[in-house]
Amino acid sequence: MAIVSLNEFFYRSASIEPTHIINYARPHTPHSSDEAAGGQHVALMVPICCTKCAEKVKEVLWEVEGVNAVMCDRYNHKVTVTGSGYIDPVRVLKKAKQVQSKSELWTLGS
Repeated sequence: MAIVSLNEFFYRSASIEPTHIINYARPHTPHSSDEAAGGQHVALMVPICCTKCAEKVKEVLWEVEGVNAVMCDRYNHKVTVTGSGYIDPVRVLKKAKQVQSKSELWTLGS
């Protein structure tokens, strides 16, 4: 019996990756120490059912000033927005609610 990797077993090929995590990042080179440290992150709970929903959320969140990357995790319904400098979480939430009205800020613990 041959040993098969997990990717080959579940996805029939070693080169195919799971599609429930989509990372949209602008090609960006940091210009200041704040950006080199990663900037600010805002996490949202957004009901995402398919890749089309993820695309719509991504397009709307790119319009917020200072956004460098948007990462959509369909499985956990989590959208992480990374930006340079300060990103207003309320403004990001309002933009996400334009597409998915049940969007909320991601809270940890409670």
